[in-house]
Amino acid sequence: MGEDSRSLDAQLSKIQKSTRTLVPAVLPLHDILRQKYSWYYKWSLFPASKIIHWLILLLYIAGAGFITFNLFNQPKTILAASSTKAAGLGENVAGAWDDWSTPTNIYTNNNAYAVVSDVSSILSDQLKATNFGFAIPAGATINGVQVNIYRFADSNDPDLDSTQDSTVQLVKAGSATGNNKADLATYWPTVETLKSYGGAADLWGVALTAADVNASNFGVILVIQSATDANTPQTSNVDYIEIAVTYTEATTPTYDQKHYKFYQDDAGLNLATQLAAEDTTYSNASVSTNYRVRIETANTGTGAGNISRRLEFKEDAGAWTQITTNSNNVRLSLSSQFADAAATTQRLTGVGTFTAGQGKESGSDTSSISLTNAYNTEDEYSFAFQTGAASKTYQFRISNAGVALTTYTQTPQMAVASAPTVTTSAATGVTATTATGNGEITATGGLNSPARGFKVSSAGAGTCDDTTTFSEAGSYGLGTFTTPAITGLTASTAYRYRAFATNPNGTSYGSCQQFTTLAAGPTV
Repeated sequence: MGEDSRSLDAQLSKIQKSTRTLVPAVLPLHDILRQKYSWYYKWSLFPASKIIHWLILLLYIAGAGFITFNLFNQPKTILAASSTKAAGLGENVAGAWDDWSTPTNIYTNNNAYAVVSDVSSILSDQLKATNFGFAIPAGATINGVQVNIYRFADSNDPDLDSTQDSTVQLVKAGSATGNNKADLATYWPTVETLKSYGGAADLWGVALTAADVNASNFGVILVIQSATDANTPQTSNVDYIEIAVTYTEATTPTYDQKHYKFYQDDAGLNLATQLAAEDTTYSNASVSTNYRVRIETANTGTGAGNISRRLEFKEDAGAWTQITTNSNNVRLSLSSQFADAAATTQRLTGVGTFTAGQGKESGSDTSSISLTNAYNTEDEYSFAFQTGAASKTYQFRISNAGVALTTYTQTPQMAVASAPTVTTSAATGVTATTATGNGEITATGGLNSPARGFKVSSAGAGTCDDTTTFSEAGSYGLGTFTTPAITGLTASTAYRYRAFATNPNGTSYGSCQQFTTLAAGPTV
């Protein structure tokens, strides 16, 4: 330990020397540290201290990760927002009193004024400010309205006590309404000053919606009065009028189809074997085979909502249609692996908090659940394609009891394989009782054929009526075939035949060919 201590001293001495070179006023670093933290220097020489250092570091990283995850995955809290806009239309509403000249000067704070003169012991007409151009989100709750007016009076009164408010009211749908917020106790200043009316939580006694505030005929009116005698005419000026609206956006759910995965129907609801990776389409599906699709629905909005998930499908470019147990070319299909409405556990890449969904085999509507914002759920459906589905492509989606979700980030897609394509060539090796057929599988349709062969019939009316079948079993892909042999024929007889191949999605035939067996040989 003495050698380690001397090594540590040497390293600190180097730091001390370099520090003195750069900053001569700095005291010897090594001496200070050794005197003040001698216990730590001695303890750090033990090998076990390094392990403890690493443990402390790992605990710190884990704790920081836990805190970060919880901070960024909490349900969204909706805070009040505010929008401030200047008047877009200034008008003098003519009445029995003095007019406001140049009312359009109230749009900007630029020392150009709307002016009313000679107000002495009487009222002004209305100065009406509207068309503020608000764009408050639909459904938002209006919390309060504050009107800001920049104004002053040119007074000839020696006491400077002249112009006062008479009326300050909101304008809704073009008409003045609500509480009068005029300051009847204070005279206007003689230098331009901001005066505010209402506030972030003041609705002026008016029921307001986002649509009311966004309308071009929403605004404010101002009427002033003079507090002096008729021999003291006044000139009053308004430079700028603006309105600040405080609101809270509607807490509405936003449903998003986020992820999906296809599975075989080979195990329990939360244990089945995947057919493809998450969010990956699947091709070459077979008819009359049970498959399962699991879909994640997430609430990425600002509030909770009730959602009843319904599985729908679209065939090629067709319309979205609810999937049932007895409709169309794709149907819900009973599974021997789980019970209908059994609860799911999380298997997909969900972000946020998981809420159990359902496995469905006999009805595409799940029970309704409340899905809070930043929550997600997963539902899994057992289904099978019918014969008419061959060669078609199917998409799947979740709706909220028939209403489309807000967003579809991912849409499951499965293509169904087709029947194989087969050709027939002329028979060869014809004898009195046998012949060799010649067929070829030119396209598999996506799946190997478990059976192939030839259909044979007498020439008859000139068509292939497939009286006798010669077939073989296996797993056959592309290529020609001459087996099985065609046997049991009658000498000197005309026959028609054709090649065939079958896969789970159907049977296909080649063209109809004709051959005639040879005459029977002499009997010995």
